Amino acid sequence: MVGMNVFYFVIGFLFGAFAGYVMSVFNKCVCLEKGAKNWLKFLVMLSLAIGLPFACHYTRFEESKYIAIIFYGYFSKNVWGEERPDELLAKFWLICQPFLFSSVGASIILSNIDGDVFGKSVLFLILGVAARWGGTFLVTGGDQGFTYKERAFFAFAWIPKATVQAAIGGIVLDNARALKDVSEEVRAQYLKFGNITLTMAVVSIIMTAPPGAILINTLGMKWLSDDSEEMDAAKGD
Repeated sequence: MVGMNVFYFVIGFLFGAFAGYVMSVFNKCVCLEKGAKNWLKFLVMLSLAIGLPFACHYTRFEESKYIAIIFYGYFSKNVWGEERPDELLAKFWLICQPFLFSSVGASIILSNIDGDVFGKSVLFLILGVAARWGGTFLVTGGDQGFTYKERAFFAFAWIPKATVQAAIGGIVLDNARALKDVSEEVRAQYLKFGNITLTMAVVSIIMTAPPGAILINTLGMKWLSDDSEEMDAAKGD
């Protein structure tokens, strides 16, 4: 299993790197204006993002899709530079967010939530967020030039957890429901695991996303320094 996971990672990385570097073809396309070119980039990225999970599912490379999409975006960013369809992607994501989170929330049946599981989920989240906060604060120290307030802000900015949890929180439950060649006892056990995972994902979204967003918007204006004038001056030079 460990070997196959490494194999899936390598395949996902290679595909993401290849697809990302292929995107450099847009840099050579001079027949389109910037607006039309960005729309074309957006449509290509959207098609790959939607089609890749289906392709990986039917070819049994389930774990490769996450790595492939991440590195595809990374390499596309590098080859496109400043000419990226960021604005179009941001608007599209703004539309998709309600559907993503509402579909995850609709999967939760409150009557099936075990109080003991819920309590442990909250405890693990508190411990995990605390460790994440401390780790972020520590790694931003040293001679990197950040103040204590800036380091604390970075740590608070890592608290919100929502997108990944909403995207993959129900996968275990879906796989458990799809099990066929197993006994009812085994299937019931996996369904229990799936419900625990989904509950944990939703609890993490509820507990971390709203407070994290509030902290980012509030502390960012107070703890971060504005260096936009220095950057503009550097660009002018």
